[in-house]
Amino acid sequence: MAPAPRLDALTGLRFVAALGVAFAHLPHLHYDASVSGVGRRFLTEGGIGVPFFFVLSGFVLAYAYHKRLANPDRSALKEYYFSRVGRVWPVHLLTLVLAWQFIPNPTQPNTALSALLNALLIHAWPPNLAHVQTFNSVSWTLSIEVFFYLCLPLLLWKDAKWNASPLRLTLATLPALLIPLTLTACLSPYAKWWSLYFGSICPLVRMGEFVVGMLLGLAFVRSEPKSVRTRVTLRWTLYELGAVLGVVGLIHQSHEVPLLMRANGYYTAAVALVVAVFARQHGYLSAFMASRVPRYLGEISFAFFMLHFVVFVQLGVHVPPEVLGAWPRATLYIGAATLAASVVHHTFETPLRTWIGQLGKPKTKPVQLRVEALPERQAA
Repeated sequence: MAPAPRLDALTGLRFVAALGVAFAHLPHLHYDASVSGVGRRFLTEGGIGVPFFFVLSGFVLAYAYHKRLANPDRSALKEYYFSRVGRVWPVHLLTLVLAWQFIPNPTQPNTALSALLNALLIHAWPPNLAHVQTFNSVSWTLSIEVFFYLCLPLLLWKDAKWNASPLRLTLATLPALLIPLTLTACLSPYAKWWSLYFGSICPLVRMGEFVVGMLLGLAFVRSEPKSVRTRVTLRWTLYELGAVLGVVGLIHQSHEVPLLMRANGYYTAAVALVVAVFARQHGYLSAFMASRVPRYLGEISFAFFMLHFVVFVQLGVHVPPEVLGAWPRATLYIGAATLAASVVHHTFETPLRTWIGQLGKPKTKPVQLRVEALPERQAA
């Protein structure tokens, strides 16, 4: 089966989302005198990268696997799950060890049980906040991703039975958008552990973002021609710009929205629109995001996302705040995390991902040619 055309613009956007999360983890910058109130809002709302990743994951996985998992056999499931293991576990286990060694004051106490749940990437599943942000605190999002990975074959199999049109698939996103938003609106007045867990951490609750992306991904493959990128047009550039401005507008007004709603539900529709529009790759903005440098940064974005917190903590220990100003310090932090991500991506992540992915592929038997003895030529 020929591979699907690459969605390079979405790859480029991955680093933008990871960068947003990284800026959200730079509190020294948020409260610097050089940052205005609106600027602080944009920096602290960098966590919008998390719902973006969940929506993007659903979209890209539906795009990549909608045929292979429509009626999966054991071989297809094995190949799919091995590819997912290779995608997340090598870098996760590396950063788990690094966090254990190099984060001196973890957000939550690290216990043996937390280590086991963390290593298995199920530490966000139990309704117990004591395990969620242990060791490498950003890995809780990966735990939720693993839950999505487990569910995807069933969801795509059900979709194949349904075989809905792009319009019906798009309309089906409405309940997946509204249910989490309604839930977080109801839970927001309660500042309790259970409201935080069931509002923004529980994988079943976060499933809405993944399903929205998956449905839009399926609508995309049923409406787009085989060639994803066609000529760039001004009309599609305006669509892309409008989608980006929609996200900017929501961030600008975010101070009027409860924190729990901003964590899950408030941004979902806006980031889903960005994903759906940029996936077409018909505008100048998506053409730029698909170009060489943004695409490369997107390829190392997973390593960047997983490494940045450990790098920030270590630099905070070894670089005193008085040595550098707020913005040079932030530049150093981001640059060091990017460099570390590039090294890990090339020397560790990619080789192990390839090796583990190959383990899941069906072994091809060597072709044996039958050579039949030819009758001897009769003498003339």
